[in-house]
Amino acid sequence: MKPKNASNSKTDGKHVWFQLTSPLWLEIDRMRLHKVLAIGRAERFSPNSVEKDAAILASVCDELTQMGCKVETVGENDFAAAADRTEMSWQLCLTMGRSRQLLSILHEMESNGCTVVNSSESVEVCCNRRKLNTILENAGVTLPPDNGRHGWWLKRADGVAEGPGDVRFAADEIEKNAHMEDMILS
Repeated sequence: MKPKNASNSKTDGKHVWFQLTSPLWLEIDRMRLHKVLAIGRAERFSPNSVEKDAAILASVCDELTQMGCKVETVGENDFAAAADRTEMSWQLCLTMGRSRQLLSILHEMESNGCTVVNSSESVEVCCNRRKLNTILENAGVTLPPDNGRHGWWLKRADGVAEGPGDVRFAADEIEKNAHMEDMILS
């Protein structure tokens, strides 16, 4: 079922992807999803973007509330650390979370029938530069060359940028090798 505010959609039978054309990105009433969990991103995964990420989630939650949904909002760390999640009866979960512990919980929720926007599998791929590059290469997407004439921007390949040292510029090959070595050791 395609929202009227979306163009182009595709499905694999379990997941549906929409190209969105307005802020009202999902017709909750038509999909009969009224119990929603919204999980905010932990600050360590939002360097320089904590307020922006919180504003995005708050805006989506406001839209859902206006549509008649009961929205429960929780922080990534609080939800992942909660000892008792026996009441995991949400119909829809919107998550900005990235921690391994949370992704494991989201996977369990998906297995139990909860629709998760930003699914555990998609976040795992997007947060792992090696996996993402392999998928992009296999899809025929042109990636930047390994060798640059004007320096290199290096980003950790094993996760998301959590701090200023996780994305670095190297002006020459010696600096590039030193940064890469440091990233491996840290």
